[in-house]
Amino acid sequence: MPLTLEIVTPERPLLATEADEVVLPALDGEIGVLPGHAPLMSQMSVGGILSYKNAGQETLAFVSQGFVEIAADRVTILAERAELATEINLEDARAALREAELAVQKAEKENSNDVGVLQADLEGALARVKAAERTQR
Repeated sequence: MPLTLEIVTPERPLLATEADEVVLPALDGEIGVLPGHAPLMSQMSVGGILSYKNAGQETLAFVSQGFVEIAADRVTILAERAELATEINLEDARAALREAELAVQKAEKENSNDVGVLQADLEGALARVKAAERTQR
């Protein structure tokens, strides 16, 4: 029996599908989920790549901050931001990554208190680029 995978953001329900396997970025590392997984709730990482397989076909998504609830055959992700990798414009994502890198460099030079927040933004920007690159090869 496959898993039911749902990804919801404040803007919209992004995805509701069946999956044979889900790998998601939790705060303490990746979590792999198969049907029959033990119940679990976890915080999502600042930015990472979620992958799921259905009938051998892998699909990627960028997910950032939020929570995941895993039940025996259901994975529900409530994310602050999420995008299917196929929806990410690679050039825009690369431009956002460059901007995030510059913002971190500037904040570090100025000893700003915003360095931590900007580094989190940088991690998210990098994850978006990686997700898009893996899909658009």
